[in-house]
Amino acid sequence: MNIKIFTLRYNSLTGIFDDTEVRFFLADKEVHSIHDHAFVHQGLPHLALVVVYHGMDAVPDTLVQNGKNRANTSDESWRKVLSQEDLPLFNTLREWRASKAKEEGVPHYFICTNKQLADIAHHRPTIMTNLARIDGFGEGRLKKYGQDLLSILTKRVGTMVSLSPESTESSVPESIDSSTESHDERITE
Repeated sequence: MNIKIFTLRYNSLTGIFDDTEVRFFLADKEVHSIHDHAFVHQGLPHLALVVVYHGMDAVPDTLVQNGKNRANTSDESWRKVLSQEDLPLFNTLREWRASKAKEEGVPHYFICTNKQLADIAHHRPTIMTNLARIDGFGEGRLKKYGQDLLSILTKRVGTMVSLSPESTESSVPESIDSSTESHDERITE
């Protein structure tokens, strides 16, 4: 069991305690308990959180020895892909991934790597064909997680995306031709 303490400052502009750092940290952890304590420091409200957690299950030794399925475990380059506007969606995707990993009993990066989630949050694909353009999304991953991801994206983007008949495409594309123009390119980045 591990313990991590967070101190959150109240943001008077948004009217909330910014918990982005906490959500980001806990996305791949199993929380045992969270204890909170509110206090005022130099006239500003603060919230201290004491988080008791377990890390995700250890990776089997054979995978570590072979170096397989270790993508992006220490690579932080995915952070460069994200803008400030992408962070809430990225955090939602990480929460989905943590839940799915726990449900399937696998490490979180077996579901999607941080780089893949960052690319999804940045590009916000609304159809399976565009999701397939994300590096590492082959037919198997699309069939297994594609609809979940598109559902999250549709809910998070909401009215910002104009849903056309093409965007309700639900099947996994037979083949992806990168030279083909997409109807999803109209989304601003």
